[in-house]
Amino acid sequence: MLLAGTHGWPARLLKRCSIIRRCSDLTQGNRCPAADEVRAWADRVVLGLGLCPWAARAAQKGTLRYMTCSEENPLAVASFIRSEAVRLQGRRLPPLSTSLVVCPRVPEWKDFKTFDSWVTNGQVEDLEDMVSLVVFHPAFERWHALSPELVPGSHVRAYFEEADGQRSSGALPAVVQSLDPGVVGARRVGLKFLDDGAEQWVPQEWLSPPAVSQEPLPDNWMHRAPHPTVHLIRRRDLEAVRNAEGGYDAVAAVQAKNSRCLRHLSQDELHRLATQAE
Repeated sequence: MLLAGTHGWPARLLKRCSIIRRCSDLTQGNRCPAADEVRAWADRVVLGLGLCPWAARAAQKGTLRYMTCSEENPLAVASFIRSEAVRLQGRRLPPLSTSLVVCPRVPEWKDFKTFDSWVTNGQVEDLEDMVSLVVFHPAFERWHALSPELVPGSHVRAYFEEADGQRSSGALPAVVQSLDPGVVGARRVGLKFLDDGAEQWVPQEWLSPPAVSQEPLPDNWMHRAPHPTVHLIRRRDLEAVRNAEGGYDAVAAVQAKNSRCLRHLSQDELHRLATQAE
């Protein structure tokens, strides 16, 4: 579950055996080159830098799966993803069963914004109750430094988190209470909504309009896999993490630790990690 992370360089953890059977692109002696490349990147960056303890557990248990979807049409990819989402609901599958679907052959998805919009705007329908979809892309650039004009006390409009963990359909007026990552977590803004006084720590991209600068954050490197990839995380696993002792605080702490880790690496180091051959 590629949610977030820490430090260190553990030995390679992922198991190749789970790549083959579910791969729709079997080439080079039943190997999936694109899936192998994403797996090697995850070994190097996500697991190698300790960016996600949940992914490390899934890798150790053999429940972290990589597969290549060879389709060139987004509708066909959606069907592939939907089928995998349904498979992940199997009652016999252990906790932290999760899949990364690598999509190297859709021409228009070479553009990050096109791919990101396709995934995040619900083009794969009827999956919200089953899985959360997370985007990876070679040119991933979603997070930017907050605008210096945004300070505690600023009045903004923002989306909020619904009871089911989903983003609301509309934005509401709010006032900024905190921008301190040590308090609200990485890439989040502490808000008090003016309609009912509810307080939430929301992702900075939920501000409407965005209150960010043009400076990309090092955090983007966590999602720069070598091919467009959709990570399917089961809702019940996300709920288990949130309901565990520490819950949101544990996730926020990992995200803050990841940001610190990546800030301490130079651009050359980050680029080398992202592109290094296996």
